[in-house]
Amino acid sequence: MRPTVVLVSAAVAAVLLTCAALFASAGGNSAPDVAFPEVVPATSESPVPEYRPVVPEPKPEPKPNPSPRDPFKPSSEQVVRNALRKAAGGATVSAQVFDRRNGTSLFEEVADRRFRSASLVKLMIAIDALDRGTHGPTSTKMTQMLSLSHDAAASEMWVAGGGSKIVRRVAAKLGLNAEPPQPEGRWGNTMITARDVVKIYDHILDAAPELMPALRSAPAIAADGFDQHFGIPRALNGLPWAIKQGWAAGGGSMDLHTTGVIGDDDRFIVVVLTKSAGGANWGWGSRMTTEATLALRPLLVR
Repeated sequence: MRPTVVLVSAAVAAVLLTCAALFASAGGNSAPDVAFPEVVPATSESPVPEYRPVVPEPKPEPKPNPSPRDPFKPSSEQVVRNALRKAAGGATVSAQVFDRRNGTSLFEEVADRRFRSASLVKLMIAIDALDRGTHGPTSTKMTQMLSLSHDAAASEMWVAGGGSKIVRRVAAKLGLNAEPPQPEGRWGNTMITARDVVKIYDHILDAAPELMPALRSAPAIAADGFDQHFGIPRALNGLPWAIKQGWAAGGGSMDLHTTGVIGDDDRFIVVVLTKSAGGANWGWGSRMTTEATLALRPLLVR
C-alpha cells in the first residue's frame, strides 16, 4: 500500500505545482497594457475646445516660390483628387473649391461629410451677431475673434447669442447642414461640412463684406499661440487670401481645417477639412493639411 500512497502524493504535488504556475502567469507579474493617450483631453476648467500649445510649431512647411510664370499648371479633376488623397495619407479629408465668378463648384471631395468645426463656427457667430445688431463688423471682439481666433471673445459672443440657437438660426438662414454642438457649451463641437463653409463665405462676401478685412489680416500666430498659417497661407502663397482656420483635439481625434477666399476679386472659395486619429502630432497635421491644400492649387492658377 505504501508505494500507492507515494504515487498518489506525487500526483497531487504535480497538480498543485501546475496550478501555482498558471496562477503566477495570470497574476500581476505580467506587464500592464498601456492606454492610448487622447490628445489634449478637455477639462472642466475651460469650455474652449481648441488646442493651446506652449510655443508654436517651429518646423518650416513647404512654401511654393511664385514667379512671373507660375510653375503650377491647370490639371484634370482626377489628378487633383489623387494628389489630395495622397497628401492626406491616413487622415480623413473633405474639400471643395468654388468659383464665384462662374457660380460653379470646380472640385469636391466628400463635401457633405460632417466634421467638428473647431473655430470655423466663429464665422457663424459673426454672421449672427451682425444680424442681431449686437456687434459691429469692426468691433474689438469681432476683430479679435475672426483675425486672432480669440476664444474668450467667441465664448462671450456665443453665450450672449443664446449658444446653440446661433447655429440653428444661421443654418436656417443659409440652408446649412450644420448641427449644434454637444455638449451645449463647447461651441467648437458644432458639426459642419465643406459645402456649409462654402455657403458661409459666399454669404459673407455678398451680404457682410465688412467682415473680410479681419479675415485678410489674420496673423501667423493666433491668440492662443498656435501657428495658424498652415494650409492656405503657405500652400497658396503669392495669391491674395482671406482665411479662417480651425484646430481642435479631444474625443480621440485631432482636427485641422483651412478655409478662405482666394484670388483677385475674391474669385475662389477654398475649404479643406481634415481629421486624424488621436495621438497625431500637430506639426505633422499642419504639414499634411498644407500639402493637401497644395494639391488644389492647379485649379486656381489659370
